[in-house]
Amino acid sequence: MTKPTLTTTPERSMRWVLPSLLTRESVEGWLRDLPADLTEVVFHLGEGGTRGGPGGTESLQSAICLLHRRHVRTKLSLPPATFSDPSRMGLLTAAETEGDGTQAERTLAYRLPGLVLAQLCEPADATSAAGTVRDRQALTVASNQNLFGHGSARAIAVIGATDHRTHLRDPENVRQVKLENRVLRMLGTRVYHPARNGHPLMEELLEFVYQATENTFDHGRKTLDGTVIEQVRMAAISRHNLGAGAGTVSLNKHFPNPSSVLRAYVERAQRRIAAAGNDPERLHLWSVSVADGGVGIAAKMHSGLDIYEGDLGYEYKLVQEAVLPEGTTKPLGEPGRGRGLVKMMRATDRLGGFFEIRTGRLSLWRSYLTEDGTSEAGLNFKNRHSSAFDLHGEDDPHVPVAGTVVSVLFPAFDLGLNARESPRRG
Repeated sequence: MTKPTLTTTPERSMRWVLPSLLTRESVEGWLRDLPADLTEVVFHLGEGGTRGGPGGTESLQSAICLLHRRHVRTKLSLPPATFSDPSRMGLLTAAETEGDGTQAERTLAYRLPGLVLAQLCEPADATSAAGTVRDRQALTVASNQNLFGHGSARAIAVIGATDHRTHLRDPENVRQVKLENRVLRMLGTRVYHPARNGHPLMEELLEFVYQATENTFDHGRKTLDGTVIEQVRMAAISRHNLGAGAGTVSLNKHFPNPSSVLRAYVERAQRRIAAAGNDPERLHLWSVSVADGGVGIAAKMHSGLDIYEGDLGYEYKLVQEAVLPEGTTKPLGEPGRGRGLVKMMRATDRLGGFFEIRTGRLSLWRSYLTEDGTSEAGLNFKNRHSSAFDLHGEDDPHVPVAGTVVSVLFPAFDLGLNARESPRRG
């Protein structure tokens, strides 16, 4: 009898030097070209570090979590001098200001891509500071009320399973207050903006963030078999200044594709600004993204990851169903069942914003501004057949990713005192 021959598959590793500006396009383009037989990916942070552009940090996490799902090891390599001076490690615990140090050190100390890289990748070699960085980042996040980052891009971050609700079930109103304090702290204010059409805008922003973070806790923490996912669940807030003056970025540079749906939305927002008597060439936008590295909406609805290998139309149907009233995987009778995404879309409408879901192979969107920059009148957020919930982009397949990113982009409003000192949500 011939004994079977033991064969082993050779290890195959790839190295990616991260670009100085990390965008969704750069991450997904890289991911699309990856060989299927990889066993290891090394992410190299160069001397220039990296900054998160539009959707960049969220896409980086989605890519890393997808590699983990495929049982591909992810490692992080750093320039040799990174944190070689122990005194510079204090950058990681600086609360409000940017420290000195190299660009790579700054990336790891207070930029969101650095948090994701250090938390989700192993050190590439024994002499690397990556392991120490991971521990210090976790301590910084825990001691800073889950806040991470400086400048125009900051996030409320929950690393792995370290969500306080896994240990202590705070009541809903307590969770709301804690989240509001963190969001206001990120924005540098403790007061609210006057209402638009009877709706306080800051309250709508808080509603979006609260509902989105609750959704990630309910649906994005675990695999389908209940295993806790290694990830950084985050609510990231960024401010973008568009125009031709100092401190601004031109529309063409920020949204280079003239036919993109995002650029079309921004042009509508400019018309809104102009109608209010302001300069449309100096447009301030806020983007808020809530991201997880879970199984994605369609797999949760379908109860299987094979949904991402089948018909794209069916995947779209499941995601569209999930945003409708009562469209959820929660059991009947559970609080908040089928209401989270509805409230996020309603808040986006009141903000005059652009709503997007990036999950699985889909990037679905809904603009709540008309061609002339006005808000759509009479939208119904109670009837599941309402056009308020119509998502577009169903025929545009994207590279598969892990998790879900729910985003809103909207014209920034100046923060000021509001008579309603304490918002109440329904």
